Amino acid sequence: MKRLVIALTILAVLVGANIYTHSLLDRTGMEMMEQIEYLEKLVNRNEADHLVQQCGALQQKWLETEGIWCRFMRSDRLEPITIAAARLPALAQHGQTADVAAELCELRIMLGEVLSFESPSFSDIF
Repeated sequence: MKRLVIALTILAVLVGANIYTHSLLDRTGMEMMEQIEYLEKLVNRNEADHLVQQCGALQQKWLETEGIWCRFMRSDRLEPITIAAARLPALAQHGQTADVAAELCELRIMLGEVLSFESPSFSDIF
């Protein structure tokens, strides 16, 4: 009986950790996606001054998010996102809105791939 309780406790801890990790990754990923959508709207409206500030904010948000994600994922999938996010403020500052739009599209794709392929699932436990 004691072994059954220990086994069920371990299983509950694993499932609980998986649920917590999955919700944390989804929440932070959706926040990043929302910020990218907002930046894409700024690019379409051609608001250059506000775009520079928001690109810097996106870069800062990614650095915070990367600190969380690197605990759960391989860093080789996160490094290209870091590079793309670091380029955004300089591109926006120099008025290269087409390049900013391209980097935002690339960021959206890379974040989507990381969230779909690298986030934990229940099949990882069983």
